[in-house]
Amino acid sequence: MKAESLKYKENIRPLLGGLLELTGLDVNYFKGIENTLFYKNEEGKEVEVSDFLGGYGSCLFGHNHPKLKKIAIQNLEDDGAFGAQASVRGKAAELAERINHKLNSEFDKHYRTFFSNSGAEAVELALKHAAFSYQEKLKRTVLFPQIQINTIVSLSERAKSLLHIEQHENVIYSEILNKKICEHNDAIFKQKAIFMAIEGAFHGKTNAALSVTYSKQFKSGFNDLDEETLFIPMENNLRSKEIENYYHWYFHQANVNGKIRIELKKISRIACLLIEPIQGEGGINQVNKNLAAEWQQTCISLQIPLIVDEIQCGMGRTGTFLYSSKLGLRPDYLLMGKSLGGGLAKIGSCSISNQYYLHGFCMKHSSTFAEDDFCSEIAIGALDLAEDEEIISKIKIRGQFLKNALESIQIKYPEIISEIRGEGLMLGVAFNREINVASNTLYFLQETNMLGYCIAGYLLRTHRIRVAPALGKNSVLRLEPSYLVSNTEIERLAKAIEDICVILKQNSIKKLLDNLIETKYSGLNGYEIQFDRRMDKTVSDNKAAFIGHFIAPSDMALWDPFLQGLEQSDYSKLLQKISPAKAPVVYNRINVKGNNSQLELLFIGLPVCSDQMYEAMKGNKKEEMKLLIENAVDLAISEGCNVVGLGGYTSILTRNAKDLLNKKIFLTTGNSLTVGTALDALLNDAGKQDISIINSTAAVVGANGNIGQVISKLLAEKVVKLILIGRKNSTSGIVKLKEEIECDLKKRGIDIPIIEVTDDLFNLQKAQIIAAASNSPIPLIFPEMLGNKPTVICDISVPGDVDISVVSMKHNVRIIRGGIISSEKNKNFYIPGIPLEKGNLFACMSETILMGLEGLSKHFSIGEITVEQVKEIQKIAVKHGFILATSKVASSY
Repeated sequence: MKAESLKYKENIRPLLGGLLELTGLDVNYFKGIENTLFYKNEEGKEVEVSDFLGGYGSCLFGHNHPKLKKIAIQNLEDDGAFGAQASVRGKAAELAERINHKLNSEFDKHYRTFFSNSGAEAVELALKHAAFSYQEKLKRTVLFPQIQINTIVSLSERAKSLLHIEQHENVIYSEILNKKICEHNDAIFKQKAIFMAIEGAFHGKTNAALSVTYSKQFKSGFNDLDEETLFIPMENNLRSKEIENYYHWYFHQANVNGKIRIELKKISRIACLLIEPIQGEGGINQVNKNLAAEWQQTCISLQIPLIVDEIQCGMGRTGTFLYSSKLGLRPDYLLMGKSLGGGLAKIGSCSISNQYYLHGFCMKHSSTFAEDDFCSEIAIGALDLAEDEEIISKIKIRGQFLKNALESIQIKYPEIISEIRGEGLMLGVAFNREINVASNTLYFLQETNMLGYCIAGYLLRTHRIRVAPALGKNSVLRLEPSYLVSNTEIERLAKAIEDICVILKQNSIKKLLDNLIETKYSGLNGYEIQFDRRMDKTVSDNKAAFIGHFIAPSDMALWDPFLQGLEQSDYSKLLQKISPAKAPVVYNRINVKGNNSQLELLFIGLPVCSDQMYEAMKGNKKEEMKLLIENAVDLAISEGCNVVGLGGYTSILTRNAKDLLNKKIFLTTGNSLTVGTALDALLNDAGKQDISIINSTAAVVGANGNIGQVISKLLAEKVVKLILIGRKNSTSGIVKLKEEIECDLKKRGIDIPIIEVTDDLFNLQKAQIIAAASNSPIPLIFPEMLGNKPTVICDISVPGDVDISVVSMKHNVRIIRGGIISSEKNKNFYIPGIPLEKGNLFACMSETILMGLEGLSKHFSIGEITVEQVKEIQKIAVKHGFILATSKVASSY
């Protein structure tokens, strides 16, 4: 990793740094000229990149425009005053005058303009003023009655109903009545204003700005946001019945024919409506002109301000100074930013029409750095450029050329690209949200909203083009180059986008992610591979989920055949690098039948392997891995599952599911059926090998574990000698287990076998029946540890405890894989990527399914399992036709 990337990752944003590395966007741009950025590669050579991202739209005039750079340099050379707060700011005044004049000519309204340090702060400023204005409107409107006590008054029917008064004639205005009315009106002032915004909106990530931002991904974890926002669909007329729910009804004193009458009047609780004429981060969505007119009229009828956010689309980017003008809007508040700073200054603006501007507000809002002459003077220069007809003409011409080039690709690949959106030099390439990708890796990237960023990384590394997806709509690539972009650059971009279309169409995941595995992959590999993710059509509301993970990194090639052919180390590298994006995903939906019942099984995969989970369990990332498992359980709950099963290390990391008992779903580790099935398989195969079970010595590796303890108790009833093997220097728990077994057998009148406790695996030489049930991520049992008599080992562990060398070197040893179930009713059951014969299932997964089929309303196999649980689940298995499968000799992975 490059030194600067490592420093950024370790000292500023660890997660973002990891994601930049994952997507190949971890470069350090040290220079920018016109439409080009520069970084240095691993060899220290300068690399030029065509910038189609344009500083998230802020570099409309290119990087370091000569005129703007000259203004900045001159200001510094002239020792311009910067920290001059609480004084008359000359350049800020000049800038505000320019903006106010421009807006007056655009909308025939007079404005006052405030300045901020960013677009998000400009949104905060607007919302703050709107809330302040709303409270002032309440004070002017919601007046308290001025009626003398004992005066005869009449009440409207609605007022009577609210006050619970049944009299039909006049009433005496009492102190009690006055108190009720005043308390009701007073409560109105205590309720916060409601903001109204559009679905898909993105207005920033500061507190109030985030409250009017639509995407939940930015709000998650910030439940303390106080502001309530009503989001309206982009295609919806705001004059809907839904708005009727957002009114205050207040008591109002009126004179009717010389008599005092108390009535109820309504006032809207909505303080403002925010719209982006073109949604930027929402996916480059353009507002319909007719709908814009309806929204404008609704604001007038509700007597609320229309706030238009042109922070990204304003200042000429669309080929007009403001896109509002093209829509026929007349904003009450107008927000600008990004290009206002010319790509050099950090500045935003909030212009408020005189109709809504409140003089007292200027004393309530201030900023240490806003209104500085340095940024203001650069912004004045940027305004000059935005009003330059030659520049505006270039924006229109280049924008149309770019749109035409992209639309020709969309026509060619309609299954990949759904639409080309936008205006001028603010365009979006909308990929089909549900591209029918066969590659599970592509599907993972798609489901975790990482595909757009990986596409951006590929375009950067392979084509030297900088783009990014829209923050709130990751399936849309946002293109916002400067007006200096050339036709040659546009043609290069078009070819690059077509390259992406071919990659996605052919599922060439290795080519897309070559930076992660650092193996340059040439050629495409899609058409010859057939792979079915298996998403059965739902036939039942009864749902269960099973959570699994990779056993070894190389299993990625089973899970996704489009990854086949990599070096073993490449799979480990790939898993490590996708770690920052790790998230649970539903990969399969499979219908399963039982005895007079059926369910839909969801397989939820975690993008980690046993080694990673084991290391997390032993190291400092245990909580992070537990959170991943919790997220998977939450996903199962959100999918409507009644039961969730924990496979592999997910049960170990959650203390056999005990850490998940707060979840509103029934849990199981699947250990009970695993034990029962493994024991049956072990004893069946021992009989086939002419091993006298009653006269044999059995051994249990991992006897201190949850599965090992129960299988030890069950084996103790059947053999003459039992060897309990635990972890090195950790046998105290097994000594206790020995005592429990002896005590239990004595109570039941069963002969007690000789029980030996040890941590030495070479004692396996004495055993002919061996159950291996450790949680080790690496093999423990090697040829030299085994005897020469016929021996059967049931390896329950995943990954296996028995080293592969035993198969070739110990011909007297038969290794079977425990926990394999067969289902006659589900002969076609299979999960793509899990190498079991059709109709076969792992016992732990089967237990999850059986809980669902049986409708068990309880947890099962959590914490320490019991012999009784093993017997109970085996009876349920027989009932639904789930039986022991033919012993599986080869490794499942």
